[in-house]
Amino acid sequence: MRQSLSQTSEMSRGVRPALWAGLAVTAAVTAWALIDPSTTRLLAGQIEIGYPSYPSDQIDSAAGAYVAILVSVGVLGMAGWGATLLLVHTGRRWAAAWVGGVLCAAGILVALTGLVTPDTSGVTGLAPVFGWALLAPCVVGVLAVAAMFTRRAR
Repeated sequence: MRQSLSQTSEMSRGVRPALWAGLAVTAAVTAWALIDPSTTRLLAGQIEIGYPSYPSDQIDSAAGAYVAILVSVGVLGMAGWGATLLLVHTGRRWAAAWVGGVLCAAGILVALTGLVTPDTSGVTGLAPVFGWALLAPCVVGVLAVAAMFTRRAR
C-alpha cells in the first residue's frame, strides 16, 4: 500500500537533508583519499612506520593500493546514499529504512575493519585518521536511519 503524499513529504523533509549530508561527507572522505598522495601523504607515512626499510617507490605503490581501496569504498558508499535517496524520493519509506539500515551497518563494519586491522608488520595498515574519517559518514547514516524508522513508526 502506498502512503499519501503528505506522509511521503513528511518523511522526506526530515530525512533527505541527512541523506544528502551523508553523501557529501562520503564524497569529501573519498576526495581526501584521492588528494592525500600529493598533499599530506598520511597513507604513505603509515606504511613507512610499519615498513621503515621499504624504498619510496614501494611505499608509494602500497599507498596507491590504499587509495584505490578507499576510493572504491567511497564510490560504493555514494551509490548507497544515492539509492537510499531515490527510495525516499519515490515514497518507498519502508524500503529506504531497511536498505539504509543494512548499508549503514555494512559501512560501519568496513570502517571498523579499516580502523583496527593490522598488516603483516603488526601496525594498523590504514592510517588511523583515515579509519576514523571512514566512520564520519556512518555517524550521519545512523542518524538518517534512526530518522527513517522514527518517521516510519508514526
